[in-house]
Amino acid sequence: MRRMLLLAMLLALGGCAANTYDSRSAQLAYWSNHYEKQAAAGDLKWSEYYKGLYAHFFFIPELPGYDLYLRWSIAQLEAALAVEGGKVSAEAFTSFRNQMNLSMRSFAASGGRQRSAEQIDSFDLVLRLHENQAMGWYGKAINCVATDFNRVYTAKCE
Repeated sequence: MRRMLLLAMLLALGGCAANTYDSRSAQLAYWSNHYEKQAAAGDLKWSEYYKGLYAHFFFIPELPGYDLYLRWSIAQLEAALAVEGGKVSAEAFTSFRNQMNLSMRSFAASGGRQRSAEQIDSFDLVLRLHENQAMGWYGKAINCVATDFNRVYTAKCE
């Protein structure tokens, strides 16, 4: 009994210690890689993928450019909902998604956790153009609320 109690305490403490920036970033990378493949294969709606991506970004507030990552995922979500609603072609969405991903990869690779104000401002400018395009396609802005239950991140968006 005593060993079980000690084991339970160690597991609880280990779970708290594992909730670091690096562990959440690794979880995001694993989650994104797995579910992006499903979305690309048509097994998962792109809108569901971007809701999940928003939720994962939401719980890494120390990410340099944090608000940009959230805005990026919302713009992707709006574009995905527009294509799912028949407001834009699949080809236009794919082109949009590729442009957004290229911009994000470039931003993510620039400076790691020590991004300069110029790098953030540059990505912000590019992002604003894409946000306007996505909102124009979808017709309205989307707001998301992320939740965490035992490190399972979800988002409800409307």
